[in-house]
Amino acid sequence: MGLKEQASEILEKISSGSWNGAYAFLGNLNVSYSFLGKAVISILSHIANLEEGEEVEDLITEWIDEDIPVYTGELTSWIAEDDNHVEYITEALDRFGVVDGFTLLKMAYYIALEDVYYKVLRGLKEGMLEVS
Repeated sequence: MGLKEQASEILEKISSGSWNGAYAFLGNLNVSYSFLGKAVISILSHIANLEEGEEVEDLITEWIDEDIPVYTGELTSWIAEDDNHVEYITEALDRFGVVDGFTLLKMAYYIALEDVYYKVLRGLKEGMLEVS
């Protein structure tokens, strides 16, 4: 079964409330469960909607960019969801040397999404996110 088919089946199970396989595999990420749930559904939706000839690796950065909130209130709410989200601010400062608050919050959110998206992708490729 290909990535697209796996993603579609997992999304169906999530929407019916009969699947929680991602959370055991992804539970060691330092993000809130709310954020994790939204990010898992987002990346699976992107993969499920791939067009013929498109590759996840070519599009994942674009998807992350698209999924970053544009309003400061959404970003500050995300930071407030979980104390561990502050770690992403530190990483954003280290990686990007950001100097303004809004960009810093966006980059921290970007890194958090990146962590979840790549871990979900790895889980699909390695069979760690079981469909059953």
